[in-house]
Amino acid sequence: NGLRGELGGWNWDLGASYSEDKSKVYTTHSVNASMYQKTGVSPTDFYDGAFTFTQFVATLDLRKEFEVGFAEPLTFALGGEYRKETYAIESGDAGSLYIEGGQSFPGYSPTDAGRYKRNAKAVYVDFATKPVDGWTVDLAGRFERYSDFGNTTIGKFTTRYDFSPAIAVRGTVSTGFRAPSLPEAGYSATNVGPTSAVLQLAPNSAAAAGAGFSALKP
Repeated sequence: NGLRGELGGWNWDLGASYSEDKSKVYTTHSVNASMYQKTGVSPTDFYDGAFTFTQFVATLDLRKEFEVGFAEPLTFALGGEYRKETYAIESGDAGSLYIEGGQSFPGYSPTDAGRYKRNAKAVYVDFATKPVDGWTVDLAGRFERYSDFGNTTIGKFTTRYDFSPAIAVRGTVSTGFRAPSLPEAGYSATNVGPTSAVLQLAPNSAAAAGAGFSALKP
């Protein structure tokens, strides 16, 4: 959803969006062997837990053209973005958590469950023009601040020359940055068997740090 318009020669565009994805995990047509051996009964269907990811994004873009004596006007754009993300792991039901859970897949334990969040704020500027006919130049910069990874500055330069309507040469030079996603940094799981147990720690958790592992980096 959004609004757009023109004010004082500036074209403006204000938008916001919210999205949510939830995945529920089930084990069906199975049995908890340890529960059956101890009690003589066992569920055949198990609720193993759920994953929920949400994202809210708000943006404001401003754009205006200036006559600077080139073949085409200089287009100047600037704007900002605010993004908030959450990621949650929900634990499974009692049957999925008893000893090894369902035989094909165990439930996510309360120690695996958790909720993670972060926000990111960004501003950008962009200059695009054609100094002469057929030659396009575009220079952009972006500054972004993550609540969990700090600051980053990104730059991009693109140029293109059209020799004819059928032939052109284009090149781009840029820096890049990608912060690990919340599911990458927050996922954990516990698998328990009759004779063994396997624990997968969330990379950015205190438990992983205590075991000597460093958190994921941008």
